[in-house]
Amino acid sequence: MAGNTVAVKSSDKVPLISVISNQIPVRQNCDAYGKGRLSSGVINIISGHGQIPGNILSHRMDVRALSFTGSGITGRLIQSAAAASNMENVILELGGKSLAIIFSDADIAKAVEGTKDSIQWDSG
Repeated sequence: MAGNTVAVKSSDKVPLISVISNQIPVRQNCDAYGKGRLSSGVINIISGHGQIPGNILSHRMDVRALSFTGSGITGRLIQSAAAASNMENVILELGGKSLAIIFSDADIAKAVEGTKDSIQWDSG
């Protein structure tokens, strides 16, 4: 990604998490003197409700790559838009994950904790 910028479209359900997450690489890329190695504008956060922000990104002729994690329906829309644009690379991670079956005789607190831990353990 040398020389490129990144636009992150945050979830409309939790938009502030992307803003907070954006501060982490900036802090981690500081040298001993506190001078950041990432220039301003390298990581950009885009927020908005529904399809509007993603639609704009996937139809832009100057966007060369797009990575999306989410529903199959939205992934197919992005793939169609990318085919009609100048986009060179599309990475789609579609569908659900972390299915959990909890039986009626289970200890609910342990099941919730175990499911939560396994989601984090296998994420990435």
